[in-house]
Amino acid sequence: MTLHVNRDGLETVLEGTHLLVATGRTANTDGIGLDQAGVETTDRGYVKVNERLETTAPGVWAAGDCAGSPHFTHISENDFHIVHDNILGGHRTTTARQAPFCMFTDPELARIGLSETEAMERGVRLPAGEDSDGCSPPRSNTFRDARLHESPH
Repeated sequence: MTLHVNRDGLETVLEGTHLLVATGRTANTDGIGLDQAGVETTDRGYVKVNERLETTAPGVWAAGDCAGSPHFTHISENDFHIVHDNILGGHRTTTARQAPFCMFTDPELARIGLSETEAMERGVRLPAGEDSDGCSPPRSNTFRDARLHESPH
């Protein structure tokens, strides 16, 4: 399979045996009567919420993808806990929560906090590819394959 890509006037030819098209996600809130309930949406179609996940309609809450939260199951679950606690009189918010970013591949890829690009934009120096002790993680931990960590002797 050959794919011709033109981006900013630069053509690239990609060849391979499979093609995965990931076009992103869009909100699915059109035509479900949110406006009749007094619930406003953002320009991208997500339910408009504050940091407590309250919508623009009194007593109506939103959580997960429809509220524009990051599209991860663990974030939606955390949204549920925030809404649950707030309904019971709590004062929890989504502000400053540490949300892990994960890609469920093999090996898995994950980070929490700033990405390398975000850190560089803020002038934060990162020892990319190293753990907190300044050492690179063993490849066997990265790839879950003990053969990559064996000594040749």
